[in-house]
Amino acid sequence: MPRTSQLPLQSDSRQLIIKIADQLLDLEANASELRAAAHQLYSLFSDVTGVGDSSQAPEDTRDTLLACGKALSPNDAARSILDYYRTAQFLRGTYAAIKEAQKRFTDRPIEILYAGCGPFAPFAIALATQFSPDEIQFTLLDINARSLNAAKQIVDHLNLGGFIRAYVQDDAACYQHPIGRGPHIVITETMQQALAKEPQVAIDLNLRRQLVPGGIFIPDCVAIDVCLSELSKEIRFIQAKTDIGKSELSDLRAGKNRIVLGRIFELREDHRRALLTGTAINAMTRNTLFDPVTIEIPPIEDHTYRLMLLTTITIFDTIVLTENTSGLTLPMVLHDLGTVAGGSRIEFSYTLGHQPGFRYRLLPN
Repeated sequence: MPRTSQLPLQSDSRQLIIKIADQLLDLEANASELRAAAHQLYSLFSDVTGVGDSSQAPEDTRDTLLACGKALSPNDAARSILDYYRTAQFLRGTYAAIKEAQKRFTDRPIEILYAGCGPFAPFAIALATQFSPDEIQFTLLDINARSLNAAKQIVDHLNLGGFIRAYVQDDAACYQHPIGRGPHIVITETMQQALAKEPQVAIDLNLRRQLVPGGIFIPDCVAIDVCLSELSKEIRFIQAKTDIGKSELSDLRAGKNRIVLGRIFELREDHRRALLTGTAINAMTRNTLFDPVTIEIPPIEDHTYRLMLLTTITIFDTIVLTENTSGLTLPMVLHDLGTVAGGSRIEFSYTLGHQPGFRYRLLPN
């Protein structure tokens, strides 16, 4: 369990942040408690910054198109907090990573680069209630000036400036961290389901290599699997998660009639290391670096199966986002392929660039 905060209780906002952080870090908290904590965090930060559902200002609603993908608007980035289990798991994983980093690196403080911090920088703010400035220091990095300024507003409102090493406006896929100052930990949560649209992969490839030896990258691994499934049963399964008890849900899960075809992609340390050898990051953002993977459809009689991509995110150690526990891990149905016949071969490849994501095609028999 996280320790009790050592921060002085200087304001109602500070006290609320401490309560919220403790709730999100509590491994015994149930879904309704986590949901309430995430909504409180969102409301507080929105009140401080003006970013959120009530804002229609162009600077709050406009996405930023980059060479390596799309950076969400400040409003959309802020709303990611409301994906409460995702928020809780990333916070728990980062907390555990800091504790591990303190064992690996005895010199204080632990330098943390928070790439794509968004307007609320939620993990930096929440973790400031669990550590002191001489233990952790954050560099907050975002491409969007409005987001970076909003994050500073929150830091200043809560008097947490002692935790912030720097505010940097830059593209995280190209950013170069100052030599000689870490980072010991990199956090980046710039993705959607199946690693589509946003620049998580390009950022990962750039920043992983800038960690100090033994440093920790969060998330540790993003894995994509492909399967065949009956959509009607998938829909019933998702609806049933809130409608029936655990035993019935377990029975339904076992009967979803999926056919698992295998893993087509993993973004992890050894994969990154092989790709980064002697390669410039600017070239990476414009080319396909990953070898294609071919999946063969087994003999099937039922013609109602559709292909789906499944995302699993290992944040740190045993802290994982599994399927359907977050918007990031919802299955992605490949509707454009339609139903596929047994014996078909499908080639998958992950492509970087301004529209990152998986490309796939049926191969001739």
